[in-house]
Amino acid sequence: MRKVQMTKQQTIRPYEKMFGLTIKQIIGIVIGGVTVIATLVILLFVLKLPTELVMALIFVEVVSTILISIVRVNGMSLIKHFIVCMKGPVYRPYQSKGAKYYEENDE
Repeated sequence: MRKVQMTKQQTIRPYEKMFGLTIKQIIGIVIGGVTVIATLVILLFVLKLPTELVMALIFVEVVSTILISIVRVNGMSLIKHFIVCMKGPVYRPYQSKGAKYYEENDE
């Protein structure tokens, strides 16, 4: 069994401000909320479109806001993760030996 030394800085994320969200994520949520309310007012009250159509568009906006600003994969935003995936496989500069290597050297 290997022990890993972890500092308090690694366990408590220093950039998180509220509810485990960063400033960028909070700003993204606020911008998404303003966009949703503006869309609701314009489409429902000004243009008098059917409620079902307006709510479907609002749902799409809410889901896209969540995917763009909140969701994180491997410490990256979802968009940055897609960009990294499009670049191709990540080649590591070290040679990974795996578990078999450690079992052989323990003897």
